[in-house]
Amino acid sequence: MNVSRTGKRIVGILMAAMLSCSMFLYGCDNGGKGTEGGTEQNAGTDNSAESTDLPRGIRSDLGNDGNSSSGTDISADENGSADSIEDNGQNGASDEVDSLTGLETNDTSSVDFVKCMGYGWNLGNALDATNCDWVGNKMDYEGAWCGVKATPELIEAVNNAGFSTIRIPVSWHDHVDSNYNIDSQWMDRVQEVVDYAYDRNMYVILDVHHDVTEDYYYPTKDRLDQSKSYMAAVWSQISERFADYDDKLIFESINEPRLVGRNNEWWYDKNVPECPEAMECINECNQVFVDTVRSSKGWNKERFIIVASYDDAYEPTVDAGFKLPTDTADDKLLVAVHMYLPYDFAGNPNGTAVFDDSAKRANDTALNSVYDRFVAKGVGVVIDEYGAMNKGNDDQRVLYYDYFTKAAKDLGMCTVAWDNNVFEVSTDSTQGFGLIDYGTKKVIKTEIIDAIVN
Repeated sequence: MNVSRTGKRIVGILMAAMLSCSMFLYGCDNGGKGTEGGTEQNAGTDNSAESTDLPRGIRSDLGNDGNSSSGTDISADENGSADSIEDNGQNGASDEVDSLTGLETNDTSSVDFVKCMGYGWNLGNALDATNCDWVGNKMDYEGAWCGVKATPELIEAVNNAGFSTIRIPVSWHDHVDSNYNIDSQWMDRVQEVVDYAYDRNMYVILDVHHDVTEDYYYPTKDRLDQSKSYMAAVWSQISERFADYDDKLIFESINEPRLVGRNNEWWYDKNVPECPEAMECINECNQVFVDTVRSSKGWNKERFIIVASYDDAYEPTVDAGFKLPTDTADDKLLVAVHMYLPYDFAGNPNGTAVFDDSAKRANDTALNSVYDRFVAKGVGVVIDEYGAMNKGNDDQRVLYYDYFTKAAKDLGMCTVAWDNNVFEVSTDSTQGFGLIDYGTKKVIKTEIIDAIVN
C-alpha cells in the first residue's frame, strides 16, 4: 500500500514549501475550504469565493464540561508562564534534513500550522468501536456502532462540505495480541481510510481512542509500566507504517485519558489525590509517545503531534499539573482540548435546549483560558472534539456552532466537529451528533455545516 508514497511525499514537500512561502508573504487563513477535487488548500482569506469543501465525524461518550470541583486557578503563576512551557520542550532546536529527499523539513510554527488546518470533522463511532462481541469478524467492528464502513465517497462528501481536516479515531486494543502486536488486517484498513483523506490533500489526525482501560492504558502508578509499554508498542507500529506520510498526517497520543469507572472519571479535582497522580502518569505516557514517534524514521522525526491532558477537558488542560513533554523537534507539539460547553446545553439530553448568553460566556471562559495558557505562548491548540447534541433544537444548535467555531478561529485554534452518524433526538442512551450521513454521503444538517465553514 506504500508503492506511490515516495512520489506523493515529494509532491507534499513541494506543496509545503509553497505553503511556507505564501504564509511568509500573506499569512495563512484558508477558512477550512479546499478546492473542488481536494488537491490544494486555498491560501487566501475567509472572503475567498473560489474555495469549496471538506469532512466530519461521531462519538460514543462525552467528557465533562470543565466545571471542576477544585475551582482550578488558571492564572499565569499557577498554570505556568511562557518560560515554563518553553522549558517543557517547545524550544529544542532542530535543523534536520529529510534523509530521502535531502530537503529541509517544514519549519512552520505550531500556531501557524493549526491556522492552516481550517475546519475539521470527526469520523466517529467507526474505527473506534470496541467490545463488539456480537460481530463475527473483528474487521466488522468498524461498522458495528455507526452501521456503515467508511468509503472514499464519504470522505469526498465531507471534503466537499467544507472541511479540510479529518480526525480518524481508532481503537486498537481489540486488534492486538498479548504482546501488543497490531493485527495486520486492521492496520491495513486504518491506512486505507487514512489514504481516503490524505490523498485528497486533507489534514488527517490519527489517534489512539477507546484504549483507556485497566488492561492497556490506565493512568495510575500501579499500571504505569503497563501503560507505557502499551503506548510504546502501539505507537512504534503506527509510526513505522506511516513514516513516509508528510506533515499533513498528525499523530494524537490518546483520547481522553482518565480514571475510567471512578468517581472522578469526568471530574478532575486536584484535591483528590488520585487525580494529580493520574495527571503525572498522563504526563509520563505523553513523553513515551513523543519519544517513540521521534525515534522512528522518515517524517516522524519532525511531524506535528498532539498530546492530551486529563479527559481532554479544558480545566485540567490549563492546570499547572499538566506538563508538555520534551521534544527533539522544534515547535512541533500541539495540545488537544475537547469542548462540549456548557454541558447542560451541549451534552445533557435532559438539559436546556437554548444557547443563550450564559452559554456563550461558558465557551468564552474556556477558550480564553486555553488561549492564555498555550496559544499566546506559541503552542498550537486543536479542539479536536466539540458539538451540541440534537434536542430537536437545530435553530439553537446553529447559533452554537456558529458562535463557537468563529470564537475559536479568532483565537487561532482549529476546531474538529464531532459526528456519530446519529440524527435522531438525543436520549440518555442515544447521542445525536450526526451531520453527514455515512451511508448516503448526504449532508443532513446543512445549516449547521454552513455555520461551521462559512
